Amino acid sequence: MNRNFNQIIESERANLDKPLYTNRKLQQLTELECSYRKGDWKRLFEDTLISSY
Repeated sequence: MNRNFNQIIESERANLDKPLYTNRKLQQLTELECSYRKGDWKRLFEDTLISSY
């Protein structure tokens, strides 16, 4: 347990400059940056892959 806790703390410290976003914020950013309103960037990426086939 202590080892896992230390790994989590180290991971968090390494990513202090990277923000965490809620699903709603991801959708807002996707709409703003990609003009895609059906979901977030992950859905856009999946839809793009599917339409390629």
